[in-house]
Amino acid sequence: MVVPRSAPRPDSKKLPPLQTVPQTRIPESYASHLKDESRLQGGHAEGLLFAHSEEQILRAIEQVHEKKSHLTLSAGRTGIVGGAVPLGGFLLSLERMDRVLGAAWSEDDQCWRIRVEPGMTLARLQEGLDRRNLPFSSDGGEITEECKAFLEQSSLWFYAPDPTEQSAHLGGTAATNASGSRSFRYGATRRHLTGLRVMLSDGTLLEIKRGDALLSPEQRCRVDMQSGPVTFHHPVYRSPKIKSVAGYQVEEPLDLIDLFIGSEGTLGVLTEVEVRLTRKPPLLLAGISFFDSGDRAFECVFRIREAMKTTSGICPDAIEFFDRHSLNLLRGASDPDAAFPIPPDAAAAVFFEQAGSEETLDDLYSSWDALLNRCGTGMEKTWGGVDAGTLERLRTFRHAVPEKVNQMIGALQRDCPDIHKISSDFAVPDQGLSSMMDFYRSRLQRDGLNFVIFGHIGENHLHVNILPKNTAELSKARSAYQDMAERAVALGGTVSAEHGIGKLKKKLMGLMYKPDALCEMRHIKAQFDPSGILCRGNIF
Repeated sequence: MVVPRSAPRPDSKKLPPLQTVPQTRIPESYASHLKDESRLQGGHAEGLLFAHSEEQILRAIEQVHEKKSHLTLSAGRTGIVGGAVPLGGFLLSLERMDRVLGAAWSEDDQCWRIRVEPGMTLARLQEGLDRRNLPFSSDGGEITEECKAFLEQSSLWFYAPDPTEQSAHLGGTAATNASGSRSFRYGATRRHLTGLRVMLSDGTLLEIKRGDALLSPEQRCRVDMQSGPVTFHHPVYRSPKIKSVAGYQVEEPLDLIDLFIGSEGTLGVLTEVEVRLTRKPPLLLAGISFFDSGDRAFECVFRIREAMKTTSGICPDAIEFFDRHSLNLLRGASDPDAAFPIPPDAAAAVFFEQAGSEETLDDLYSSWDALLNRCGTGMEKTWGGVDAGTLERLRTFRHAVPEKVNQMIGALQRDCPDIHKISSDFAVPDQGLSSMMDFYRSRLQRDGLNFVIFGHIGENHLHVNILPKNTAELSKARSAYQDMAERAVALGGTVSAEHGIGKLKKKLMGLMYKPDALCEMRHIKAQFDPSGILCRGNIF
């Protein structure tokens, strides 16, 4: 099997040239490009490059080789593990590559697929779909008839992965296999990517379509790189059978495209992304149900899972959890307009969202009401609805907890600048969820630490945010974090379910993988990036 090479798409005459910002100007004019949402300090670069096309990416790579330097990739900088923070070398920003390149109907999937450059944001993509005005690039000519046909009905479609940060770029979400609340039903980014164009560190450009390069353990494929042919063997190690973005994804059979999805920029530069769109449901029923104990909330989650195996009609897109401390944080909002009228006896909450239609809404409501009544609550005690205003209000509630956490940490930092939150990203198999939750609470209460627990309980993926008040508590929080990571792995889980490894979680890789597996990953890196110039410090 030979992976086909491609030539860079020629620069449009309308595109500006490759912009190079010298090191002296970066701190003054582009300081934000040296950071991401991880708050990792010490970012610095000997030059910042803004590419507008594949040809310019190639020239940037050539420039880095000439300087005997290395290259960090950057786009929306919404990651929280430091992956886009350059620690020396050059920084290549893809944020200005934001064109829509084409659309095509897939008879196999009965859906539309669109091709975009990596700098397209999630928000701009969905807004363009809704308004039927996606800016297709025509290079001065007319867009194709197929693209025109797509625009006539684009408002009926959406991009199903739902990462929280809508300013994230499509290339960045592909590089990290990003996910969100709706990944419970729709899966993470990987499931919705059907093609990639990837430029390797020697300038080789690959075009990879899903299903075109499938390898069973006894098979291998050849990649004719400019620096010489590489024969790629199916790795021996396997990725965990749960939601995980720790290291390179390897399943059986291996689809080559999946190695690059979630590789955090370490294997190649994503220059084009092809995504599969999903038809919008006629309506969404969403609600937040409150419970008098965390155990009742967990019982609800388990009942939802059981109901999904029956003909009850319950099949949610998302299930989210909020513990007592999360609710208390929202109750304590200083701004009355920002506070939520949470019932005083509520000790936990579960958010759910399910697609439906006008014809099925009554039955859907009855099914959820019956399930919730068996858990000590009901739809009459649930905030919920189907109208746009209610859905937006519930979305605000879901996102309010991490926002309040960041505000609280900001206030604490005024007295103690060195502290920061410690945030987990662990997930475990179904049978380990209750045990993991018990460990979270007992371990954190043992040290008297302030914390909140919330997140994607449908995938056994809860975020623990530890909020230390001083440096002594920060030290205790780091120790607790390590213990929780070890516990998650012992239960068959992962140290990173959605945020990746980046530069901040490298030490945790040794908990999940044996030395032989890590050696295989490093070998994969060396094959596709033989000069070792791409995103040094990420994953390894």
